[in-house]
Amino acid sequence: MSILFVSQDGDMRAVVSRVLRKAGWQVMAVRHAGHALLACARGRRFDVVVVDQRDQPDSRDSRERSGELTAGALEQQLRRDCPHIQAVSLRDQRADELIEAVRAAAAVSPAR
Repeated sequence: MSILFVSQDGDMRAVVSRVLRKAGWQVMAVRHAGHALLACARGRRFDVVVVDQRDQPDSRDSRERSGELTAGALEQQLRRDCPHIQAVSLRDQRADELIEAVRAAAAVSPAR
């Protein structure tokens, strides 16, 4: 299974990628929504996208001014561009909870 992980936090990208790889999955970790959309546009196929929602700015206005997609907007765009992909939001889960959420998402993915 192939997972796309989106997080602005470099340490989080490293830790979560290691956890997911240890669970036996291929992982591509990217810094922001633009990189995630580009990976899909270039034909990379992912079963699940994990979006780090801890990164989200507090204010909707600040997200709109910065041009950065919210986690929800990213998930919607990825579903339009890659309709088979399933989304998991990362908030404050423990590693075992994240792995279980990814397994559950993958179980309903049409790619499986």
